[in-house]
Amino acid sequence: MTTRICIVRHGETDWNVEKRIQGHIDIPLNATGRAQALAMAYNAAHHRFATIYSSDLTRALDDRACHRRARGAGGPAAAADPRAQLRHLPGAHGGRGGGQVS
Repeated sequence: MTTRICIVRHGETDWNVEKRIQGHIDIPLNATGRAQALAMAYNAAHHRFATIYSSDLTRALDDRACHRRARGAGGPAAAADPRAQLRHLPGAHGGRGGGQVS
């Protein structure tokens, strides 16, 4: 049996647009992000997933919910794990990306 892993980044948030570092801060998807999540879910509908794993942050849970909804009642199991969150960057959260963080 072969195991395949598909990694999908969550949809857009307002902080993504503003190029702000989110890290562990729980920023939800914006309208564009929800549309991106739905589009990805329907584009990936021809793949079979045993389980969809995500972090426990709202933006990841909302994205995962779109994928499960697109598959209906027979969709894959879901598991949330805080270890799947972005790296914790003390002092950088909410700051602008693009520079170096020491």
